Amino acid sequence: MRNLAVALALASTALATPAIARDDSWYVGAQIGANLLQNELFDLRRPGTTTFVNDGIRQRYDIGYDVGGVIGYDFGLLRTEFEVAYKENGVSRTVVEQAVPSIQLGNGIGVPALGNFRSADGNARTLSFMANALFDFGGKDKDVGAYVGGGAGIARVQHSRQRFSNTGNPWLDDSDTGFAWQVLAGVYKPITDHIDVGVKYRFFNVSGVGTFTTNAVETNTRYRSHSLLATITYNFFDAPPPPPPPPPPP
Repeated sequence: MRNLAVALALASTALATPAIARDDSWYVGAQIGANLLQNELFDLRRPGTTTFVNDGIRQRYDIGYDVGGVIGYDFGLLRTEFEVAYKENGVSRTVVEQAVPSIQLGNGIGVPALGNFRSADGNARTLSFMANALFDFGGKDKDVGAYVGGGAGIARVQHSRQRFSNTGNPWLDDSDTGFAWQVLAGVYKPITDHIDVGVKYRFFNVSGVGTFTTNAVETNTRYRSHSLLATITYNFFDAPPPPPPPPPPP
């Protein structure tokens, strides 16, 4: 009977032990993964006029990469964080869809022919600084957790040495900085008391990216991308001490 009482007391203590939570603590994280940049459609303004050639040039990109880091605070259901991220994608082809003003073609200035330029070269790079807010569900003890939210901030979009072929001079080599926003969702799994690993999806948007070609033709486009990221997070929190053992039965 004494042994049964001890066993019941120990079992009740185990059931009463609270699940480990990371509430009210700071955390840092890193992320890396693939980035799919949507086609960029460039409007070009003819010099000396106020009208644009809408969707004159379409840039298609290869799958690139997205890497970044966060520092944040976990309030419980809500997490807030500051994030720095860098994305890069190489040009896969350039498609001239409308008659556009004269721009850099190879080693000279001219009007590009309509159609596909499959040997196009260059890349698009984005450096962003974002403030995020996330609703966090689960993740207690060793349970799987999930989150959804978004962020806003600024981003520098650079169209770097974009050429119609892999020889000659670039037609576009300029950057613009503007307002950016994103939508985030992910899942994670605690693997220790302090470390989580997970998967994260990001939709990222910068509207109104205004640049100039290398011969001063004004351009306008928008940057939209989708990223799938692997994440690792370290949580700075102190686990609650275990409850005292039950008193021995009389």
